Amino acid sequence: MLISTIIFSSIISIILGLLSFFVVSRNLEFAGTGISHAVFGGIAIGIALNINPLISALIFSIIISILIVQSSYKQSENTAIGIIFPLSIAIGIIILVKFSKNYQDIWSYLFGNIFLIRFEDFLIFLIYSAIILIFIFLTFKKLIFISFHKELAQASGTNVKFYDYLFFIILSIGIVLSSKLLGIILATSFLVVPSAISFNLFKGVIKNLIFSSIFALTFTIMGIILSYIFDIPTGSTIVLISSIFYLLTTFRSKVQFR
Repeated sequence: MLISTIIFSSIISIILGLLSFFVVSRNLEFAGTGISHAVFGGIAIGIALNINPLISALIFSIIISILIVQSSYKQSENTAIGIIFPLSIAIGIIILVKFSKNYQDIWSYLFGNIFLIRFEDFLIFLIYSAIILIFIFLTFKKLIFISFHKELAQASGTNVKFYDYLFFIILSIGIVLSSKLLGIILATSFLVVPSAISFNLFKGVIKNLIFSSIFALTFTIMGIILSYIFDIPTGSTIVLISSIFYLLTTFRSKVQFR
């Protein structure tokens, strides 16, 4: 059980590490928070309608991510997120109170419990993982270009808005993917911390991209093992370890690790 959990979680963490690089390089940390709250609304809908919450969460969060991108081109992105994510929470709470009394299920999604994953969830996670990897592989150069030179990308004729839509949709999939491992409340942390640590220690796009995934993988394995030994929440343990390591790396110089 523990070995299969570690293998499955390792796949998720590597993918989250890759997404973390693009979230940090594009300063989309707050966007991750907004979409994670949208996932809550989607999960509530799934529980109320008695369908797999991972599917309803994906659909709902994609709709919210599209609204965020569309609104960000009329107002500031943070304003759009600040309006939309409380809306998602409100929808989720109303649905749960009026149409569902199964609060135990929502608890596992809020705070994560990888040991309770079902075979159906496992298959869905594999599909989501494949979609993210294919997207990153096919759009890697464009994503890097937009991440570090957005204005230049627009000037050169790149359809930045189109890639923004695509990336936010993929980010939604990544947050849903992390719901069982970390919980939607803690998912935002793991979309920031691995890459933030890497940027503290290394220079260079490829090096930071690789080490974002390495750090995510390392923290996940450590967190699962420690949570299993001490019988403490897995997601919280992973985030605690990664956050402590981040604080330690703020005292390190990039020069030492070039």
